[in-house]
Amino acid sequence: MPDFLQEPKVANVEALKVPMFYVWHKLGYGHTYTLSPRGANAYWLASFKTSPPEYLSECISLLQHGEIPYVDMGLRNSMINFYLKLS
Repeated sequence: MPDFLQEPKVANVEALKVPMFYVWHKLGYGHTYTLSPRGANAYWLASFKTSPPEYLSECISLLQHGEIPYVDMGLRNSMINFYLKLS
């Protein structure tokens, strides 16, 4: 199991941001620091770049199994659809 899945549930929210940050940067909208002062976690970004389909699959699984606290169904479904389109 990837390290990011073994951390507390709230930390999983940060892992979900990485694909969005990557796309933001690749499309030329700016650096990840534009979206967040902390940018993207370097380990998770490297994990995403190494195996995007696996990473996206784990993100979808986190959302489908309720591992992300306080996400309403509309947002959850939108995020799942976004990750499915990237994979």
